[in-house]
Amino acid sequence: MVINLVYLSINLISTKSVKKFWGYVTAFSAGLSNALFLIVIIAVVAMIGFGDGSSQLSDSALLVAN
Repeated sequence: MVINLVYLSINLISTKSVKKFWGYVTAFSAGLSNALFLIVIIAVVAMIGFGDGSSQLSDSALLVAN
């Protein structure tokens, strides 16, 4: 009886930790996808030329990129 209760409590603890771990993984993947989305938006805006009509980056921006 006592062994069964101990096994059950260990099972519950491991289930909670697995759920917590998957919560962290889900939050990390959501944050990573948001960061990648922002990087893509910034790259698209930079490639357009910040709306000044030029389709290329300035020389200083190209030097920084290289």
